Amino acid sequence: MEIGHAHTLFQLPDGGRTCFLFRGELDDPHTARLIDLGEALAHQYGGPDVRKGKLAFVMVEAYQNIVRHRPRGGAAPDPRELSCFMLFMDARGAQVVAVNPVPAAEVPGLHEALEELEGKDGDQLKRMFLDGLRTSGPSRKGGAGLGLIEMARRSGRPLLHELSPLRSGLERFMLQVELGERAKDRSLGPAQQLQRMAEEDHLMLLYRGGTHPAVLEAVLGIVQHVDHDARRGEDRRRTFLAATQLFEDIRDDPDDPVLIALSTGPDGDRFTLGCERPAADARRVEEELAHLEGLSPIGMRAHYRALIGRGGGKGAGLAELVQRALGGVRTATKALADDRTFLTLEVPI
Repeated sequence: MEIGHAHTLFQLPDGGRTCFLFRGELDDPHTARLIDLGEALAHQYGGPDVRKGKLAFVMVEAYQNIVRHRPRGGAAPDPRELSCFMLFMDARGAQVVAVNPVPAAEVPGLHEALEELEGKDGDQLKRMFLDGLRTSGPSRKGGAGLGLIEMARRSGRPLLHELSPLRSGLERFMLQVELGERAKDRSLGPAQQLQRMAEEDHLMLLYRGGTHPAVLEAVLGIVQHVDHDARRGEDRRRTFLAATQLFEDIRDDPDDPVLIALSTGPDGDRFTLGCERPAADARRVEEELAHLEGLSPIGMRAHYRALIGRGGGKGAGLAELVQRALGGVRTATKALADDRTFLTLEVPI
């Protein structure tokens, strides 16, 4: 991704919300990992409605909607046709967003199913769901319709959605399910903007939020298994762990948000890391980076062993990133108010 886009992505979730994006050829095994992530985030940041188990259900149902109903037949030729899953969350509530291509032939039935949900209260939706359970065969109400009905019931408000053309015979379906307090301005705007930036920057995964261990462990499980390449998965895992060590070294409060973005391109994968720091702290990171990149391979190994030998291994995160980066770690800074700086590091692997 463009290193200059990091601060824009960091600011995109309005009001400092936690944000997660996962994009690509999304497979069924990730369902359990998303449950882990949803439970960790709900425990750490979620309000009462989110903690009642509604979030995990909606995340799974929205994700399964992608897995079950996207077109089959190999990798998408156009990056706009990749499926995408997003989550925005704060103490007031959460928005779960699923984006996937659908065959144009299914669009009329999808419109009909969504229109049928409009204006229904909880009791009416419950009756619709029970009627659907009694429907045999892969009909609309016996299949995808059940998930839509139950997501609307648990949300307690209409499902926001958009259908837009991709190419002949294919349209993109965006669905947003809301939990918690009713937002004043209900909109697909943030999800649409993040979708556009994900396409432009070839994002595979993005996390913007605090660094509590349970949350990071859940994100790590998805990072490692973004695709089926085990070797690349191990590279991503070790780089992610080094990034979390760096954030632990330079920050004191795990609630302070960070940005971790994984993108892919013809030249390989790259992590883009970002956080806000006092200007002096950002300068120290840049100075330490310059020192590390000036070391010989033997000197770097000796320095790294010395860092690991200290209690807690403070400083080892940045040293590990330097060793793992292909062609070096790039940095960028953006001056903010009150003598603070947004520090970005780009790590090609």
